[in-house]
Amino acid sequence: MPRAITASLALGVLVLGGCPSPPGPAKPQGTSRSAYLASLPLQSVDGVVKFGAVKPCGDSMARTIQIRNQSTEPIEIKAYASNCGCLTADFVGDRTMAPGELRDLVLTVHPSGIGERSVAVEFAGPTGFLGSVRADYSLNGGVSAIPAGHDLLVQGAPEVFDVAVRANDGRTVKVLSMEPPVGSVGTGTGEPGVSISTAEILEFLSTPAGRAHPGVTTGAGGEPIRLRIDVVTDHPDCPLAPFDVNIRK
Repeated sequence: MPRAITASLALGVLVLGGCPSPPGPAKPQGTSRSAYLASLPLQSVDGVVKFGAVKPCGDSMARTIQIRNQSTEPIEIKAYASNCGCLTADFVGDRTMAPGELRDLVLTVHPSGIGERSVAVEFAGPTGFLGSVRADYSLNGGVSAIPAGHDLLVQGAPEVFDVAVRANDGRTVKVLSMEPPVGSVGTGTGEPGVSISTAEILEFLSTPAGRAHPGVTTGAGGEPIRLRIDVVTDHPDCPLAPFDVNIRK
């Protein structure tokens, strides 16, 4: 069964694209949220899963944990989903769990963005909410492009705009190049970064090499709708600052 659940189960509203703090299920009046969650049938054996520091430019990081049915009745898991696309979950084994029974759950972090993350995987049964597993990690290394993206209007006037690059860990970094080379290194303010030309982007995308570039995302008709530009720095751990150009007609 797919992990991303769109049916109106007892999971509440799941936001898979970003990582906001979820509203979560309603708790009984007069009960603290933590006490309510601890009383639910499905629990992580080790509590909150701590991934620690995760490299923003690193590979996905997976960890297998165990969950337990702590109730005195069998439970059946009908659906489960993460409230953020940055974390996926894979349930291992039969979806029916006897009292006290354990199952493995594989959690995978897909690094993106910066800052602290606290993400929940929520489970639903035939009669409602069964419980959740929370995973915490931080993304405070590497470099980021500021802003992280730009909209390019194909019919608009050509423009050149600056993209600053800053180290998330406070290091001083030097910008070395960008791939593909659709502008120049340096900004008008003197801050580390690049100047990107929309004319150069469109010229690049008009070539066979541009259309076949791995940073190009195409639409249903094969037209380019997004270009990922990697700004290359001398940061020792995570040197690439991704920048997305969304192409609008």
